[in-house]
Amino acid sequence: MNYLRIGAFRHIPLRVSQMDSFLTKEEDLFLLEHLGLPDIAQNEWSLRLGGLVERPLHLAYADLLRFSQQTVVSVHKCAGNPLKFPLEPSPDRSGNVEWTGVSLREILEEVGHDSCAKFVIACGADGGVFDGISVPAYEKDVPMEKALAGEVMLATHMNGELLTAARGGPVRLVVPGHYGTNSVKWLRGIEVAERRSQSLFTTTYYNDRIPGSNALKPVWDLAPEAIIVSPAEQSVLVSGDIAVWGWAWGAHEIARVDVSPDAGESWIQATISRREQFEWQRFDAVVRQERGALRLLPRAVDVTGVVQPLLEGRNRAVEVRTLA
Repeated sequence: MNYLRIGAFRHIPLRVSQMDSFLTKEEDLFLLEHLGLPDIAQNEWSLRLGGLVERPLHLAYADLLRFSQQTVVSVHKCAGNPLKFPLEPSPDRSGNVEWTGVSLREILEEVGHDSCAKFVIACGADGGVFDGISVPAYEKDVPMEKALAGEVMLATHMNGELLTAARGGPVRLVVPGHYGTNSVKWLRGIEVAERRSQSLFTTTYYNDRIPGSNALKPVWDLAPEAIIVSPAEQSVLVSGDIAVWGWAWGAHEIARVDVSPDAGESWIQATISRREQFEWQRFDAVVRQERGALRLLPRAVDVTGVVQPLLEGRNRAVEVRTLA
């Protein structure tokens, strides 16, 4: 395996106040690698699909053309640095992307799967050393229910262009509604299994402690989150009505966003766009600045009633302070 880069890599090109486009350009989307950047030619790519299936399958890139193509717009969001606790919010590691590819459900239907299968394990071509630990390959899993939902795909295009190597090309897994860590890049293997993957990135990293318990839960679903794009941090504002807007997202559609001008002392309900797929939703509000600086906070609530926290968690609200 040839690599264009070895080891962990991070590139965060935009501040939150620069995320003013509905679709995030390829060059503006954050870029993170755990183990390196494999160099795989399209004509050399292949995928093996096995495990608890009736008809194991081996696919070349050209074989993907016989499956129906689909396009999904979804939020692509980093879950945070797994080496740092407590987790800090990372609103700049967010984007909204159009993915095109083949539905994983269609491929699973072709191979058939055992009734006891509960997970789909995805394996990337990248291997190496992470946090001093040797890793044969980056591996993650998703519940079978999610894998069969229809939106999960083997993506070949991003924003209408062929996937670059840096974005996981030639083919990557994309799991809309889940954190980006689950969307395995440089996809080389899929295993249908009864039990979860025992990889480093499912056992040691990317698990959250369930409140009030010692039990852990996987970092799968995007938690409800809203970020303020405008006004920007440290903006100088004049007294009067101030337009506030930003983006909100989650595994489920966001039903409501409130905006506080005073660090949570009072709240104003924003207007919010409806969601069609898994894209981020724009919210708008107007707050009044009489005197002094604003301490703006957003708070998202999804359709299931889950509320964005203000004090802790990877999705906790990030305050924007302005200047008078």
